[in-house]
Amino acid sequence: MSKQKSSNQTALVIGIGCGVPLTLVILIIFGGFIYFALGPEGGVRFANNMEDYALEYIEAQNLLQTGEKIVAYYDVSVRLNGSEAVILTDSRLIYHISGRNTVFNLADISTIDVSEDDLLGHIIQVTTTDGDTMVIEITVEGHLFIDALRSQVGAIQGNGARVPVWGLAH
Repeated sequence: MSKQKSSNQTALVIGIGCGVPLTLVILIIFGGFIYFALGPEGGVRFANNMEDYALEYIEAQNLLQTGEKIVAYYDVSVRLNGSEAVILTDSRLIYHISGRNTVFNLADISTIDVSEDDLLGHIIQVTTTDGDTMVIEITVEGHLFIDALRSQVGAIQGNGARVPVWGLAH
């Protein structure tokens, strides 16, 4: 009888020992799903569909110059909090990360090289006439950002957006 009682206690300890961690893992996965499902939507945004959090962050960080308008926006951060973002305005391309900004005037952009990666999405390499380079990775809807960038550069430079979309610029 005591052997059966000992066996039942062992099974109970094993059941609790395996069940509690498994339950915690399931709750974490479910909680993460809810967190991301209820949060702001990722992807490339345009002036007409910007998320409020992004507009508030851009204003709080003073990322735009007076009169400057957002054309396209992509939040690189996993939490979609604006701490790492690419902002295309009517006159500049801004890469913002942790309070630091890399800024290119659209008039100074000489090439836009684009490649695609199965995991990373679109990898955009922008080079200025001075040889400065900015690399942008856009996992979702990268083609929308690329089209907007090319269009804005073409409009500013008056070349009808002839900056190449795919492959290396010539």
